[in-house]
Amino acid sequence: MDNLTPDNIIKRVIMTGLWSILLLPFFVADKMLFPYITGKNFAFRVIVQIIFALWAYLAVSEPKYRPRFSLIALSAGLFVFIMALADISAVYPMKAIWGNYERMDGFITVLHLAMYFFVAGAVLNTEKLWLCFFKSSAAAGAAMVSLLAWEWLNTAGDRVSATLGNPIYAAVYLLFNFFFALLLLHRELIKSGDSPEPAKAFFTSWLTYLYSLAAAACVFGIWRTSTRGVILGLLGGLGAASLIISVLEKKNRLMRNFFLGILLALAALSAGFIANRNAAFVQNDGTLRRLAGISWTQGYGLTKRHLWLAALKGFREKPVLGWGQEGFSNVFNKYYDAGSYNGEQWFDRAHNTLLDVLVAGGLLGLSAYLSIFIAAAVVIVRKRNKFRAAEIGLLSGLLAAYLFQGLFVFDHLSGSIFLFAVFAYLHSRDTREGPAAGGKIPPGAASRAAAPALAAIFIPMLWYCGLKPIKANMDLVKAMDALSGRDRDPALALNYFRKVFSADTFGNYEAREQIMNLAPAVRNSGGTEPKVKEEFMELARAQALAQVERTPYDARSQYFTGVFFSDQDQFEAALPYLQKAVQLSPENLPMLLALTKCYSYLGQFEKALETSGYAYYLNPGYNAGKKNYVKALRLNGKDLQARDLR
Repeated sequence: MDNLTPDNIIKRVIMTGLWSILLLPFFVADKMLFPYITGKNFAFRVIVQIIFALWAYLAVSEPKYRPRFSLIALSAGLFVFIMALADISAVYPMKAIWGNYERMDGFITVLHLAMYFFVAGAVLNTEKLWLCFFKSSAAAGAAMVSLLAWEWLNTAGDRVSATLGNPIYAAVYLLFNFFFALLLLHRELIKSGDSPEPAKAFFTSWLTYLYSLAAAACVFGIWRTSTRGVILGLLGGLGAASLIISVLEKKNRLMRNFFLGILLALAALSAGFIANRNAAFVQNDGTLRRLAGISWTQGYGLTKRHLWLAALKGFREKPVLGWGQEGFSNVFNKYYDAGSYNGEQWFDRAHNTLLDVLVAGGLLGLSAYLSIFIAAAVVIVRKRNKFRAAEIGLLSGLLAAYLFQGLFVFDHLSGSIFLFAVFAYLHSRDTREGPAAGGKIPPGAASRAAAPALAAIFIPMLWYCGLKPIKANMDLVKAMDALSGRDRDPALALNYFRKVFSADTFGNYEAREQIMNLAPAVRNSGGTEPKVKEEFMELARAQALAQVERTPYDARSQYFTGVFFSDQDQFEAALPYLQKAVQLSPENLPMLLALTKCYSYLGQFEKALETSGYAYYLNPGYNAGKKNYVKALRLNGKDLQARDLR
């Protein structure tokens, strides 16, 4: 019972929280909007808030748990500070700070990742604890692979994602666990290197095969996600790790030869694939076909090129602090390329992590972000006498793999959690022998001084960042469910929508889009009381106007509001919003078509012709635009021209 002191209980709770974060990839909140995203993120925020408050309390009385200086900690703190400045100065600061349900990003996520970093770096202060952490993560990764394999065997899809909801998220998650498994395998090599017969000891250890199997399982899982960026990142990171180990390892010949063999095998596989990219076996395999089909002139490659060019234009406009987080949607709309008409119309990310950070935080934000990686590399090099060659190679390879795959995808919590865990590990290794700040304070005095202050900070934070928006999200799903299926209940939906909007959380943006999308079905539904229809439409109208008032320079909000009125044949009401949308996104073809329709119904045929003609000549290959232009020509009595275009 002597161990059950208040401080020890707090330590156990913190440890429980840190280990529970490793289970978040398996959590799916079925009763929430974007169940694969929101549940994990909200759970992460709540857990981090609790363990951070407990750690802060513990650090008051226990010097060994207090934060210590390192280049990584300094860089992480600088990144948080720069992003705070960028988000405060954003076009829409509240959106930049809070994010939305679909991404659950924003400054709040950056702040919680930093809090997680400092807790893990301070509490996991021994190598034994970190090895246990990595073992637990690798075990969870193996379990995830089993779910991916089950999905692959029981579905017809080429790409799998299991409980992560997105193949990219699953692939990045397994990328980390692949390198964790190799780091753990390295520990067995260390033990073998101390043996008179290292090869025999290595190959007779059951842990060698366990970690090798875990690493192989992660490779299989990544392959089944068919995520090209992560696959290339894996190959590049493993190649970099193998090269570093082959050069630095001087004592353990078994290890040096092992990684030299991997390096040669990777080179042979790459050359063989390039030489046979058009072969039948490549084209018959979904993943190989995707790798062979990488192109910057067509398909998704062309779309990414448009996104990246838009991002660079946005950066040139605001180079210092950028547009704030969630600001890329403004950049995308402003610099929308009519050539991207055939793809997704609403991009809120550049699908390149470095460009996303550049747009969000400008040159200062990107520099601060990269400084964390540079600081990590400095720690590895500076402490090279504390790291073995394989650790240097594998940790460097992991960071290189993450940066490389980030050139093709946007960042997300399923990757950021483990990235900041690696940063915390390196920070812990760097500061483990450093002096603790200050002296020990008696627990009673610590409790009297710290507990009230921490409660005053973190209880409201828990409510506003976690519990309140969670309830609003669940109420939104209930409102949507009330209008789906056979037993539709518009009155019940109206009640839940009112609860959502009265809560006034960062989820209002999505809620407003949902009520506008559902309003036509309610208006046209039979058997619904006229009063309920009227109140529902009035609420939808009020929320549509509230959104454009709150975000007047958001082309998407203007467009959705214009379409909302247009669908009710209220074209005079719709016109100013559609005009504003086109003003904010001049080459957006769907917006131009909606504006053309509005002009036509208002009898403004010349403006309809001018708008539709502009849309047509922006991209003659857009069939809907061509048909729209033909209609406008006929409305203006230009049948001959219309026939020539048919």
